[in-house]
Amino acid sequence: MAYTQFTLTQVLAQLSARYEGAAFWTSLEATRAINLSLRTWNSLTGVWRTSVTVTAPPASDDHLVPLPGSMMYRTRVTIDGRRLDPISRFELNRIRPNWVYEYTDSGGDVPSRIEWWAPAGLYTIRIWPGNRVTTDLVVGGVATTPVLTLPGDFIDIGEDDLGPILDEALHILTFKQGGHRFTLSIALHQAMLREAADRNAILSANQKFRQFMGLDRNRSYRPGHETGGSSAIAGIASLTRPEGS
Repeated sequence: MAYTQFTLTQVLAQLSARYEGAAFWTSLEATRAINLSLRTWNSLTGVWRTSVTVTAPPASDDHLVPLPGSMMYRTRVTIDGRRLDPISRFELNRIRPNWVYEYTDSGGDVPSRIEWWAPAGLYTIRIWPGNRVTTDLVVGGVATTPVLTLPGDFIDIGEDDLGPILDEALHILTFKQGGHRFTLSIALHQAMLREAADRNAILSANQKFRQFMGLDRNRSYRPGHETGGSSAIAGIASLTRPEGS
C-alpha cells in the first residue's frame, strides 16, 4: 500500500468533505477526535511500525529489560537475527517455577542462550534465561501514534486507512449530539472495526473479538450497505439540515 503524507489541515478538510451537512463541531473538537481515532486505528492495526535496539543488562533483577517510550507495544524480539519465542509470565511460572533464578550460565537444563521473552508492562519485557553479559536485543513493534496539533503536522498513511479513521472521528464527534444521531453513527464505528479486522489477521481470526464487537451480527454496517458507511453519514447529516434544505 502506497503511503501519502497528510497534514492536519488536509485531514480536517477531508473530514468536513466526508460529512454531508453543516459541521456541528469546532476545529479543536475535530482535532481531538482525529487524534483519538488515530490511536484507536494504530492500536488495532499497527499501521505505524518501528524497531529499536535495546541493551539487556547482565544479571538484571527479575530479568527485566526496559524499552523506550517511542513504542506502543512490542510484537517480536531478536538477537543477532535469531527470533526469540514469546511467552507469558503465567506460562513461565508454570513451566519454570524457578525461572527468576535461572541464567545462561546456570547449567543443567537451562539453555546457554536467551530463548524466550515475555511482556512486562508497557515499556518493559522479561527475558529467559537471564543473561550474564551485556546483550543487544532488537525489539520490533508498533510505534507510538503520531499526534496532530499544528496545521502543518502530518501523518504518513495509506489512503485506504484514512477513510476508516475519518469514519471513527465522525462517530466520536457525534457523541456530543447523542440520541438518534449518535445511534446512526454506530454504523461508522462498526465499519471501522471491520476494516481493522481485515488488516489484522489476529483480530480477524479472534472469535471473541468478533462476538464482542458484533462484527458477525451486524453485516449491514459494512460500507456500501443500506445502513452503513456513506448512508450513515447522510443519515446523520439529514438530522442537522434546516427544514426545506
